[in-house]
Amino acid sequence: MLILFDSGAKSAAFGGAAGVAVLLYVSGIPRVKTDILQKVPFLGKYFITEVHPADNYMQPF
Repeated sequence: MLILFDSGAKSAAFGGAAGVAVLLYVSGIPRVKTDILQKVPFLGKYFITEVHPADNYMQPF
């Protein structure tokens, strides 16, 4: 029983680390930012990007 608990704990640790690595790798995708990363309780404000109104100007063709 101890072997199963030990291997399960190691698998959970590697799975958690892999999940965090994948989320940080895809954090540049806007959909991932808004749907997943901004909802993390303490880190959500870090992923909110505000664009200055002067940068939103579209020039006519």
